[in-house]
Amino acid sequence: TGNAANMVLPSTIGGDVVRCVSFGKSTGLMTESVSSVLVGRVIGVLLLPPMTLFAFAFVDMRASMRTGILSVMALATLGGLGFFVFCLIGRNARHLKGSGRFSQTANKFFEVLHNYRHEPRRMLASALYSLPVQVFAILQGLLSYWAIGADMPASVAFFAFPALILAGMIPVTIGNVGVKESLSIMVFTAAHLSAE
Repeated sequence: TGNAANMVLPSTIGGDVVRCVSFGKSTGLMTESVSSVLVGRVIGVLLLPPMTLFAFAFVDMRASMRTGILSVMALATLGGLGFFVFCLIGRNARHLKGSGRFSQTANKFFEVLHNYRHEPRRMLASALYSLPVQVFAILQGLLSYWAIGADMPASVAFFAFPALILAGMIPVTIGNVGVKESLSIMVFTAAHLSAE
């Protein structure tokens, strides 16, 4: 159901919303389901920049586009690391005052996130499971381009696709139709590939 939701909801994180609600309703642990999906998504995002950096030495692309992609990946890294610092380490700074429903829910949410600091092995396991998923997503895109006869170097795929995956998370259109495609044309033109 998550993949189907990605096709009709804005961005590629629509499936995450469906997973959160489905798991939360079936277990009665909505806060825990939201936090687990969020932590998993942030771990996945943090695995993308190292792939971009690895391919950086091998990619032939206009300097302005390379700088833009590296900037996007640096922001993603800072955002992901900031999330972990804020939610997992800085417990005392987050306590919201008040007895309202929002304050209680937010405090419970932060408490659940804070508990992940006691689970380093699970966090590492999640990263190790996420890495092949991200690599296979890039390889799938690369093989799709090769299947239609596009002459795309693997270095361009591993440099640019992580940024395109991030762009797919921005809710712009239903299923993000046109977002990744238009960005792909810009990136591949900058890499001296045919825009077709």
